[in-house]
Amino acid sequence: MPILDHTKQSELAELGVLLNRDLPETAATKVSTDLNAALKSAGWPAWNLGQGAETEIPQTVLDQLPEQTISGKSFDCVYPKPVGGRARVKEAAQGIIKRYFGIDTHQIAVINAHGRDGLFKMLLSANAVADVGAMEIAIPEFHWPMYKAHVRLAKGSSAREYPNPDANGVFDPASLGDVNTLQAIIVNPEHNPTGKVYPKAFVQGLVDYIEGVNKARLDADKQPIFIALDPPYFHSRDANPNADIDQGECYYDSPIGSAINDAQYTPVAASIPGTKAWGTAAFGMTILAGNQRAMDLLNPALLVTNGLAGFDEVFNLFADFMAVDHDQARLAFEAHLRSKYQQNKDARDEALADLVGASLVDGDAGMTCLLKLELNHFFGKTVMGEKTGAFSINEMNDIIEYLALNHGIVTVNNGSRDGLGFLRLANALKPENYAEAMVHLKTGLEALTQVQSE
Repeated sequence: MPILDHTKQSELAELGVLLNRDLPETAATKVSTDLNAALKSAGWPAWNLGQGAETEIPQTVLDQLPEQTISGKSFDCVYPKPVGGRARVKEAAQGIIKRYFGIDTHQIAVINAHGRDGLFKMLLSANAVADVGAMEIAIPEFHWPMYKAHVRLAKGSSAREYPNPDANGVFDPASLGDVNTLQAIIVNPEHNPTGKVYPKAFVQGLVDYIEGVNKARLDADKQPIFIALDPPYFHSRDANPNADIDQGECYYDSPIGSAINDAQYTPVAASIPGTKAWGTAAFGMTILAGNQRAMDLLNPALLVTNGLAGFDEVFNLFADFMAVDHDQARLAFEAHLRSKYQQNKDARDEALADLVGASLVDGDAGMTCLLKLELNHFFGKTVMGEKTGAFSINEMNDIIEYLALNHGIVTVNNGSRDGLGFLRLANALKPENYAEAMVHLKTGLEALTQVQSE
């Protein structure tokens, strides 16, 4: 029990503002969101740095866009909503992934799930046809809770982590280890915000290597290794990637298109978030784009019954949002998001630059990052909190709860391993609120590091 004053503990429990420690770490995002809501209900200050407090539903985005659209007209005026439903949204999805990533394929599915869930569904489908009845998955981040959830929920699966690229960003086959039992690899192309990001040369080298492995597997009548690409949030790039569409260029110099289009023996598919990627959160829509080998592996039921069938209003909303007619309006909105996140990122870097026992994980360039804690600076201490009184710090959840109750800072616990802990910080706050939140976060963490260990 982290709060040493049992009376104070009972009072906080009655208010409902304590961390729900019964939920597994894979529900960490829900825990942070619920905790943020509880603090606000109690009338306490709260900055949700875990999930981000300003995610907008697609309609909110559409309502904000008319001033920036063609001739100042709204989406309804510029792009009437004809009957079309599933076919219309699929056509819009095909267009946008070609414009963004250079993926020219009709092998896509649109499902009602956010990007991470779409990735998970792809792995489940590949798991169902694994030669050995279970998958060994190579993943880039053990401390990222959602990846661990994929592994546990894919029945019979195990996982191993593969390392960062070398200094030149080139893939080294030896780093992947024995591939004989490997059934799937998750790859973070450029600027995925997990903190470990694999550049174009690495992704291309990995695909080329797996192509050779899979040719031999197919010759031996064995299932090939499935490559699941976990793409970036479009607006999270530091540099403005918007190319001139009139010149026929795609917006991003990304390895995703070539990986999908060029692989002959390897099932390659990307889970491309179609809502959260544009600063939206409601409904959930993900584009699964892959080559024919990948789509042959995916469960047909996934592509048919898990779609948005029957939700005509939602289909039309997404089709409008992705329609080529509104590229410039949407790109302007993305540029606005990037400028906000960049401003917040600068405030974050400045505030946390000299923080003892903590450092930002290299590689992040987007709306989310990891703050790495050296746990010897934090564990085994008792610190006085304004609202909690004496508070004992012995695990990551204690840090989460202490920061939330005493400093109003809500973060996501990304677990601990090898003496390190990770807090996930999202940048989706108004810049003026974010800068204030960074001050409170720094104050809270400094209060912990300045206390002597017991």
